[in-house]
Amino acid sequence: NAGPDIASCSGLPVALTATGNGLLTWNNNVTNNASFIPATSATYTVTAVGANNCVNSDQMVLTLLALPDVNAGANQTVCSGSTVTLNGAGANSYVWNNGVVNNVSFAPTTTQTYTVTGTALNGCQSSDQVLVTVNATPVALVSIVDDVTVAASPAGMNYQWINCASGTDIPTATSAQYTATANGSYAVIVTSLQGCEDVSDCITITSVGLDQVNITDMNVFPNPTNGEVNLSLPENVSVNVSIFDAQGKLVAEQMNVTNNGMLNIAHVTPGVYMVRLTADNAIQTFRVVKN
Repeated sequence: NAGPDIASCSGLPVALTATGNGLLTWNNNVTNNASFIPATSATYTVTAVGANNCVNSDQMVLTLLALPDVNAGANQTVCSGSTVTLNGAGANSYVWNNGVVNNVSFAPTTTQTYTVTGTALNGCQSSDQVLVTVNATPVALVSIVDDVTVAASPAGMNYQWINCASGTDIPTATSAQYTATANGSYAVIVTSLQGCEDVSDCITITSVGLDQVNITDMNVFPNPTNGEVNLSLPENVSVNVSIFDAQGKLVAEQMNVTNNGMLNIAHVTPGVYMVRLTADNAIQTFRVVKN
């Protein structure tokens, strides 16, 4: 008995197992009950020789089933935080590794190779791979340089300053620093060399066109400070005091402060802050370190 006919997926090992009461020999160099990988569909014959030298034979048909031509798609490059969709083709159903679901978007966190296994209607399977490269997206930040100048970070990027009111680019404003020529609200688009970009928060500039008093006429001390900032001002001058962190966020303010007035910033975290003194016809900004 050569056993039942077999249908097997191409490339997989099979074993032909005949039974009988004689010496069993298969054609095509097949060894009984030993695995081999068939090259084509074929009819296999097994012959049994008994102790009396009588001979009998039987046959079985081995049919090779075609594997699906699975395609994982083209390699993709994305910026961190963006989504991709992997979609297998060439089979009837698909299973991806790493928890990916076919044709469902997800946000990869690292550069990685993904493998899809496709199953055809005949039950045969095949696999393919796709590489998803994840480039880092910069975090755009704006800090205050002086009353009319702001600076973008991180360094080593491409920059485009925009007018927040109109949402339009400012022509030629493509440096890491921007000096405003008009009062308004501004932000910067920071783009990495790989093309990943981020837009900073808007920062408001109100000092364009105002005369600046000499730095000796206004001062803040001590610097560094543990929490109290004292003001040295000309006599009969009062100012509004605004304190901004490195990203331009207002963290403290006090109105109508006169000479030897004090502002308490003990509640803010240690770091570098900009102290802006605004008088009726002048603005002065100081960089202060909070310990």
